[in-house]
Amino acid sequence: MTKALFSFVLLIVAGLFEIVARWLGWGWLRRGWGATWGFAAAAAMLASLLLPALQEQHFEFGRSSAGYGVLFVVLALSWSWIVDRKPLDTADFIGSALCLVGLSIMMYWPRA
Repeated sequence: MTKALFSFVLLIVAGLFEIVARWLGWGWLRRGWGATWGFAAAAAMLASLLLPALQEQHFEFGRSSAGYGVLFVVLALSWSWIVDRKPLDTADFIGSALCLVGLSIMMYWPRA
C-alpha cells in the first residue's frame, strides 16, 4: 500500500470511529441507551483521536488534523444518507467533492 493510500485510509477509519462515537453518545444521552453505549462511545472517540497520529512523519499535526476535519464532512454526510436515510441534495454532493479536492491538495501536494 502506498504512503498516500495508507494515510487516506487512516483518515477514513479515524473519521468513522468519530462518527460512530458521536452516534453512540447521542443515543446514550438523548435516547436513554444504557451506560455500556456511553463507554463504547468513549472508546470509539479515543480510537478516533489516536489513529491520525499514525500518519507519516511529514504529515504534522496541523495538516493531518485539517485533512481529517475535511474528510469528516464527507463521512458525516455519507452517514446521514446511508444510516439516517436522509436524502442529500446537489449542494451536499458539490460541497463534498470540493472538500475532497481540497483534502487532496493539502495532504498530497508535492513539497520540498
